[in-house]
Amino acid sequence: MNTPVSVHLIVALEWLLGGLTGFYCLMFLVFGLYGLFHLNFLRLLSSIGVAIVMGATAAATFLVGTGLRQGRRWAWISSSCIGIVVMMLGWYIFHEGMYGAGPDDGFGLIVGPFFVICALLGIVLLVLPQTRRYCGHQRT
Repeated sequence: MNTPVSVHLIVALEWLLGGLTGFYCLMFLVFGLYGLFHLNFLRLLSSIGVAIVMGATAAATFLVGTGLRQGRRWAWISSSCIGIVVMMLGWYIFHEGMYGAGPDDGFGLIVGPFFVICALLGIVLLVLPQTRRYCGHQRT
């Protein structure tokens, strides 16, 4: 069975979001270490927590994207869960700003909706019949 175009689009979106969340994971780590130098431990803990979630999401998107491309059944469910997590991260970045500066942060106003729109597009492509058929056709 040939791989549908929707699966290729989902994998491309997941890898794009994985790269971006990995990049923002590093940004949050640097922001947290900056708080350590100023003895602001609450800032350190919150930034490290968000960085851990973003780093785990970035690693999972690459793993699940590879599984989805191979037609694994578990990857279809995992991809929808990752889409929901990325949507929540985008919502967090949109409302809190990139560095907790609030919604007036111009960076968060661009990145947050981008995460949400890409995750929604991926979830919509996942529920297409051709994608579901492709992931359910091959054995896991």
